[in-house]
Amino acid sequence: MAFRIEKTEDFIEVHLWGNAHESEILVILRKLHEMAPRKEISDLWLLSEEYSLPWDVFLPIVKEVTRLLSPDMVANKSAIVAANHFQMAQAELYLEEAKCLPFETGVFMTREEAIRWLKT
Repeated sequence: MAFRIEKTEDFIEVHLWGNAHESEILVILRKLHEMAPRKEISDLWLLSEEYSLPWDVFLPIVKEVTRLLSPDMVANKSAIVAANHFQMAQAELYLEEAKCLPFETGVFMTREEAIRWLKT
């Protein structure tokens, strides 16, 4: 898997392509935590058309996010932009695991929709 993380004025963008492995996703989560330890900036995950995430990493992702959360966290949002309907279905299954997190996560088919939601 390849990824790029960019901090913009309004949020942190995570661009993903290729096949993901649990260890790579956990590296990204740690980098996001370093960039915004209190989650004071919302994050926007942009999945490329060929991006694929194994189903069995959803729970480890939620556990790592929970471990990294700061007690003085600012509850900003996370948005996932799916490139196709299969990714949308995967992301919606992830949302079921992520319900326990103390911030909102949304899934969208366009970057524009996600940005509008992040700004509300």
